Amino acid sequence: MILSLLSLGLAVLAAYLIGSFPTGILVARLAGWRDPRERDSGHTGALNSYREGGPLAFLIVAVIDILKGVLAVALAGFISSHFWAVPLAGAAAIAGHNWPVYTRFRGGMGLSTAAGAVGSHCIPIVLAGMVLWVLLNALIRHPQRAMALTMLAIPPGLLLARVPNQIVWLGVLCAAVVFIRHLADWNRRYTNV
Repeated sequence: MILSLLSLGLAVLAAYLIGSFPTGILVARLAGWRDPRERDSGHTGALNSYREGGPLAFLIVAVIDILKGVLAVALAGFISSHFWAVPLAGAAAIAGHNWPVYTRFRGGMGLSTAAGAVGSHCIPIVLAGMVLWVLLNALIRHPQRAMALTMLAIPPGLLLARVPNQIVWLGVLCAAVVFIRHLADWNRRYTNV
């Protein structure tokens, strides 16, 4: 029992530290671009990287952030056989991305990392979520509200996909962390993409 809890704690800590890897900031420094925290929303993810470095910056940051989610849940499954290892590791990786210890807790929004964590177990749900976000954003014209609402559809989607309960809980916890993060920008005005 104690070893199981220790391995669970180790898996969650490792996932948080993986999620905390400051992709957008490091890519900007290596390329000589302005720090993404100095742009628009102040977030460090792929969208602010796009604003500074264009499509290539977006692609590099998004892919690495997706891989953070994939690696976090894969490593958790390797470290611990506890039922909650994968769900908690997915949530911890997103929390690390959103509130990274390495950058004084100023990070991104967690979308790419969540897509990696959930998508590594059910890609169709991530693709369906992307379509739903596009539709909701076209309807309400507010990216953060559209994303927060999209997150509410992820757990029921996983239930419909008949994935194992552990993966449903992964979706619930990942969606909750992303939803909470997007609430901070719920009333933010958007003048550009």
